Amino acid sequence: MGEEIDEVLTLDQQRRELLQQTETMKAQRNAASKKIGEAKRNGESADAAIKETR
Repeated sequence: MGEEIDEVLTLDQQRRELLQQTETMKAQRNAASKKIGEAKRNGESADAAIKETR
């Protein structure tokens, strides 16, 4: 039974790390989207920001 608890704790830690990575990536995507929107509103090229999102 101790092994099962260790496995659950390990999986929970992995899940938390993946959630953190996901949130970081979402924040980066949102920042790039904001740059794209600002560039388009100002009539500038948004190519660099678009490449960044890929």
